[in-house]
Amino acid sequence: MAGSGASVSAERIGRTLVLTMQTQKLTISAMERLADELTAAASGSELAAVVLTGRGDTFCRGGELGDYTTGSTLDVMRFGQAFIALHRAITGIDLPVIAAVNGAAFGGGLNLVEASDLAIAARSARFSVPEVRAGLAPMMALVGVRRLMGRKSSMWMALTGDELNAQTAYEIGLVNQVVDDAEVLASALDVARRLVSSNPVAIRLVKAAYRAMDEGQYERQLLQGLHHLVVLLGSPEAKEAYRARVEGRPFRGRPARDSSAVS
Repeated sequence: MAGSGASVSAERIGRTLVLTMQTQKLTISAMERLADELTAAASGSELAAVVLTGRGDTFCRGGELGDYTTGSTLDVMRFGQAFIALHRAITGIDLPVIAAVNGAAFGGGLNLVEASDLAIAARSARFSVPEVRAGLAPMMALVGVRRLMGRKSSMWMALTGDELNAQTAYEIGLVNQVVDDAEVLASALDVARRLVSSNPVAIRLVKAAYRAMDEGQYERQLLQGLHHLVVLLGSPEAKEAYRARVEGRPFRGRPARDSSAVS
């Protein structure tokens, strides 16, 4: 056992590190913990692969922003920077990262699947960027969707919040295999064992070559998404969307100006 925490658990199985997200949404501390575990795994010679998975029927439902109506721009920036650092850790380490998608992969959770080198999905897994349904927009999560799809398909997902099932995710190349729900982790570990038996230098060179093809574009897109997220969450419409969700009522559009603030 490599360690455990409230939001992430880490377990070594052979030469594979299994990281399990224990909460449905990622907090800053959870993302930092995952990034630290990935960096530590790559720094030694004992481990040769990483499996990233979730708990129960959820892989990851995105990030937990909390009450962004009372937070500061710096709070949003810290969240976004932790999100980017986690993706940098997944794509930047020499070890192959395999997503074992045990259930819902929404918003930033879909991005984690896309960032992973390989992905095995349970038949019941679902994928979406549902932010628009909460009156927001998938500013950072859209990066992963756009890398997978053409403009029309990615815009459809972003503007409607519709879900993809596991079979469709396989057909568009988001996941490599679809297996029975009870077998998703075991199947991911089987793939990890195959990679562990390969030449580690060859594996590392494949990842290095793939990174070189991006030339930093992935991170630039995420940073641009973070900038848009800061602007979005500071808007009156986003604050109204949050209040509507908390109060369990429909979104009412742009809130009226407070007459008491008018001189």
